[in-house]
Amino acid sequence: MKKISYCLLMLGTLVFMASCQKDVLDKKPLDKILDTQVWENASLLEAYVTNIYSRIQLPLTYAPNPTQGELMFAEAIVSDEGLTPHTWHGIYPRLFGVIAAANSHYLEYWDWAIIRDMNTFLENGAKINTTVIDPTIKKERLAEVRFMRAYTYFEFVKRFGGVPLITTAQSVDAPKEELFAKREAEQKIYDFILSEIDAIVNDLPTDVKTLRFTKWAALAMKSRVALYAGSIAKYGTVQLGGVLGIPSSDAAKYFKLAYDAAKAVIPTSDGGLDATGKFSLYRVGIVPGNPTSYANAYYNLFITEGNSESIFEKRYRSIDLGNSLNKFENAFTPTAEFLNSFENIDGSNPIINFDGAVVNSQSELWMKREPRFHGAFRWDQTPWFPGDTMFTHNYVITRSGSMDVNPATVHYKGNGKPIRGAGNYATTGSPVYRKKFSRPILEVNWGESTTPAILYRLGEMYLNAAEAAFELGNSSEALAFVNKIRDRGGVSSHASIDMPKIMRERKIELMFEGHRFYDLKRWRLADKSIAQGGVNGRPNRIEVYYDLRDDKYKFLHKNAAYPNPTVFKPGYYYHVLRQGWLTNNTNLIQNPGY
Repeated sequence: MKKISYCLLMLGTLVFMASCQKDVLDKKPLDKILDTQVWENASLLEAYVTNIYSRIQLPLTYAPNPTQGELMFAEAIVSDEGLTPHTWHGIYPRLFGVIAAANSHYLEYWDWAIIRDMNTFLENGAKINTTVIDPTIKKERLAEVRFMRAYTYFEFVKRFGGVPLITTAQSVDAPKEELFAKREAEQKIYDFILSEIDAIVNDLPTDVKTLRFTKWAALAMKSRVALYAGSIAKYGTVQLGGVLGIPSSDAAKYFKLAYDAAKAVIPTSDGGLDATGKFSLYRVGIVPGNPTSYANAYYNLFITEGNSESIFEKRYRSIDLGNSLNKFENAFTPTAEFLNSFENIDGSNPIINFDGAVVNSQSELWMKREPRFHGAFRWDQTPWFPGDTMFTHNYVITRSGSMDVNPATVHYKGNGKPIRGAGNYATTGSPVYRKKFSRPILEVNWGESTTPAILYRLGEMYLNAAEAAFELGNSSEALAFVNKIRDRGGVSSHASIDMPKIMRERKIELMFEGHRFYDLKRWRLADKSIAQGGVNGRPNRIEVYYDLRDDKYKFLHKNAAYPNPTVFKPGYYYHVLRQGWLTNNTNLIQNPGY
């Protein structure tokens, strides 16, 4: 398995706490413990690294706690992917144009405590006693912590641009200019991350069964990081003397790094450079010519631990270490615009005019859509678990012409089948509901789902390689990589390629995985209108009712999902720095637009 086991993480933390007797990580300064305990004890060393693993921000991290949703869905409702009825997702994700330094928000990430703990470990790495700790373990753990530090800096830079670059465990006695560091150039942060990956990639484990970060995860991260840097150089502008932006002259350099790193993970059989056979696109159960088998494969990819496509995933094991993908996060629904992004299985893309659509069955609207649509969503009268009744209409128009919104009322259609006055799911965005990531069970409490969260997978590497190749002028290779993904998805191949097709393929293949918002930002498209491919304006909510007078489902466009239109200002390409951070460190400067 290529992943972290969170049972192992918790066990390691408990071992660490028991061994140190008094919760040393919380009770004593880390730099005091390490000289006397950790470097001489294999269990404590393991537990220290385990503690870092448990604290880095990974997919399905709660934001900010288990009753308030998963981070990737907060990111999804910032973009054009979907809507949610949850009021707690707050101002920033819905982008009502009132973001200010006084407000915290879901998408900020400013964890310097974990950077200090990583730096402390790395500074003291030479003290690891190899007479009691295997030298190979020492090498790997140091590499893993450097990986996680680079990963954390990427989480910083993709949000804020340039940030302080701190690679030593600061002492309270250090000079003021060291303690209160200035923001470095955005390019310097990207270059630091990439150089760190290069330095440790061959020190990481190569065994795909390890539960830790591997060489392959490092290559995947390098591809993603370099692709972001290339896009920022090409589509962004340099501001604040380089604290934001990367010179456009360096775009090709980063695209080449992204291209090379992605190909290093892609199998040679698909045009990549990896001859080990460790990874392959997930095709279990696919029967050529059978669309349902392609849909099932796409669905199963995200609930099957340790599958052939997963380069690194976060594991969940219990109610203490679970997510809530089978509870209210299931109420996350795609926008009308997102539903119209899908092609039919033959590659055509007929735009459905939902406003005024009349059908006998809701399935009539969706049945020709490509298999990934069917693998990702469910809708009216498609039961999900034993005892589930899936009605996704908002209300019923009775034979007398009155409106019934009571879910307890039972009416009967012309064919004798029952239908309630209102469906049992709150339709905020559309009558189509996400099933991607969720298992077919209903969980009563928060945090019970054990669905794994994939951080890096091979499918992304094909799309990274395609985009980077296209940006470098290699359209034939870009086309080949995109068509590999489309072939696995069960949709017809493209005859030619361009950037809009690559963007759409990322939007569909990687939907709800935490990519879309940052893709729109790095392409500098987010401040466009929804019609132009951005996020500004009112996303269309779909309302559907059943009319007993002619036994038809009828659709309407509604814009009242949120009280205000989405407003993504140009300044929002970089997150706001909270006022408290600026007050604590007067050497920090605020991003433009706030």
